[in-house]
Amino acid sequence: MAIGYALVFSFKARRYEPEDDPAIDALLMKSLPGYDGRERWSWMHKNGPLGFHGSEGDIWVAESADESLVGYYGRIRYSMRCFGRTVIASQGLNLATDSKFRKHGIATQLLGSSLRDAKKNGICLTFGFPNRLSYPLAIKQGGHDMGEAGELHLVLDREPYLNSRQIGPFRKTLRRTELALLGAGQSRHATERSSDRLEPMQGFAKDIDSIWISIRDKFDLGLERALPYLTWRYDRRWGDYRTVSLAKEDQTCGYIVTGTSIKRGLKVTTIYELLARGDESRTYETLIESAIEGSRSEGSTYMTVSASSSEGALRSLGRAGFRKVRWGARYVTFPYEECLRPRMECARAYQSLGDRDYL
Repeated sequence: MAIGYALVFSFKARRYEPEDDPAIDALLMKSLPGYDGRERWSWMHKNGPLGFHGSEGDIWVAESADESLVGYYGRIRYSMRCFGRTVIASQGLNLATDSKFRKHGIATQLLGSSLRDAKKNGICLTFGFPNRLSYPLAIKQGGHDMGEAGELHLVLDREPYLNSRQIGPFRKTLRRTELALLGAGQSRHATERSSDRLEPMQGFAKDIDSIWISIRDKFDLGLERALPYLTWRYDRRWGDYRTVSLAKEDQTCGYIVTGTSIKRGLKVTTIYELLARGDESRTYETLIESAIEGSRSEGSTYMTVSASSSEGALRSLGRAGFRKVRWGARYVTFPYEECLRPRMECARAYQSLGDRDYL
C-alpha cells in the first residue's frame, strides 16, 4: 500500500508574537504579488486608530514542525456604525499560505482560530473582500455574502480604455461602458455656487467628523469616518492621496480624496472618499467636477469610485457620466451576534474604495 508523504505534514496555528515580524515579511513577500513590504505592513497593523492587537488574536500564524512560518492571517480593528450603534469591527486583510504546503487545511485553521478570538475579544463583526480563492473558504466558515463590491467608471479617454478591457470578465461590460463617455458638462447647480469655495488640503479639517455624523443613519453598516481614521488611512507617505474640501461660512460642507495609479498600463484616478454634509447633491457635484477637471489635466484614462456610495453621491456621479462595471470581489461579513444575522439580508452598507484598497 502506497503512503502519501503529504499526509504526515503537521503544523501548529498560534497567535502572533513580536519575534514573528521577519518571518511574516518573508512569507508575504513570497506569497502575495501585491505585498508592499514590512514598513507598510507595520503602518497598517501597528499604527491604526484603535491600536495594535496582534498578540490578542488579530494576527494568527502557522508553524511547521521545524518552526518555519507556513501560514498567516491578519486583521485590523475599526469603529463601525452597525444598525444605529457604534461597535468594534475588524477587517480581514491578508490570508497567505506557503505554496509548498497548500491544501493541508492551514488557511481553514487560521481563519477559524481568528474568528473565534474576535468573538471572545468583544468584536461585533469581521468583514472583508475575499478574492476568488479565499471566497469559498470564507463562506464555509460562516461568512455572509453582502453582494458584489462593484465600481463606477468614468471614461476620459475612450479608445485605450476599451482596448484594455477586451479580455477577461470586462468583455461583457463593453456595451455599458460605451455609455460612460467623457463625463458631463457643468451641472445644473453650477451657477448657484458662487459663494462656495474649494480648499485643497494636505490633511482634513477639524470638523470633518461632523460630515459622516450627518449622514451615517442612512446606512446600516459603515466604518466611522472620524479624523483619526482618515488621517491614518490617507497618510501621504503611503499613497498619492489628495484631499479637497468644500467650505462655506467657515464650515466644511464636503470632501473628496483622490489618487492616481497605473493599472494595465493606463493612468487611473481613484476616488477613495466622497462625502457631503447632509448628502447634499450640490456639494457632490462641485467636488466631482473638480476631480474630473484635475484627472483630465493629469492625463488619466478613466476614473473609478465605489458603487456603494450614498444616494446623493450616486445620483451626482450618474449625472457626471459614471457607469457601473463588475469588479469581481464580494463583500463578506461575519456577524458574531445572532440577532445581526437575519438583518444582514437587507443591510444597506457604505463602502468606499478606501476600505478595499489594501487588496
